[in-house]
Amino acid sequence: EWATKWRADLAFAADSLPRVHPNFFHSVSRADYRAALDSLSARLPRMAQHEIVVELARILVLVGDGHTRLTLPFDPAARFFTGHSTTAAPRIPGLVFRQYPIRFGLFADTVWVIRADSAHRDLLGARVVRLGSRSAAEAMAAVAPTIQRDNQSQVRDLMPTWLVCPEILNARGVVADMERATIEVVRADGAPVSGVLAPVPVGTAV
Repeated sequence: EWATKWRADLAFAADSLPRVHPNFFHSVSRADYRAALDSLSARLPRMAQHEIVVELARILVLVGDGHTRLTLPFDPAARFFTGHSTTAAPRIPGLVFRQYPIRFGLFADTVWVIRADSAHRDLLGARVVRLGSRSAAEAMAAVAPTIQRDNQSQVRDLMPTWLVCPEILNARGVVADMERATIEVVRADGAPVSGVLAPVPVGTAV
């Protein structure tokens, strides 16, 4: 039943969105866009709900328009900014994109820990070298295709948010276990530090 409902959403994305956009296919061809949606439709039964959401977000990024996006169902308590317009809550019960108890800053091409809860204080101010199974650069490359953008500045602006979301990192192959994401950093004194991140309870601010 849920796969049928998802396919109705994909049909809307295929037919209705291009009709209301003034120039929907300026960055992606109609054929490539439809092929991406058809590929997702065929894979639906083998995917978790959060994986479907992230993949649909990636497909809409192909439009190349920062205001044409799938607004991800982030926990409101995280206070993530992803756009100026609001979107209705998802109709899939329990579908919330959670947050790890940490915040990143992207300076030049380097990820740094700029905020953390008391349990992860030893990571604060350190340079991130690995997140899950990927290097920091590989993690950014994995999630970048799912970030809506008019330009690369928008990608850089939203990247730190995407990197602390378990559901995005899991869907993009960065972390295998959303409940226990490993992180490796190097502190200012050169000391390596590793830790494990667990999502904070939904509704909790960091």
